[in-house]
Amino acid sequence: MIRYFEKQMEELNYSIHSLDENIFERWVEDATEVLEKGHKIIASGLGKNVPICEKFVGSMISMGYEACFLHTNSAVHGDMGVVKDGDMVILLTKSGETEESVNLVRLLISLLHHFQTYVNIFEVLYFDYHHSPFQLPLAVYFS
Repeated sequence: MIRYFEKQMEELNYSIHSLDENIFERWVEDATEVLEKGHKIIASGLGKNVPICEKFVGSMISMGYEACFLHTNSAVHGDMGVVKDGDMVILLTKSGETEESVNLVRLLISLLHHFQTYVNIFEVLYFDYHHSPFQLPLAVYFS
């Protein structure tokens, strides 16, 4: 059992060090700015990413920040009204290629054209799982 947790810690350590630190720091700075301006961070995901989004949102709320969860399927079926000018949307996706995720990104891009003030940023941060056959995008976001 201890070896299981050691392996998990090795994966996490490797994954954290595989991130582009400059992009990650800019992402954190942008998120901080979004919150300081009174806007919210919206976490969106599908499947196994849903509990991660919910935990993130719960943690943000418990610290007094504005945050909400937007299920990727619900977003593409009419729940985009939760996204307001100045908000940040974080989309957690394994491949970034599911129909729902691609459609959500398209919706977000079209929504940006209706907003008056925004910085159009589109980044994909990867956790590189060296024992897995895929790279897991940490976040796709707009602010």
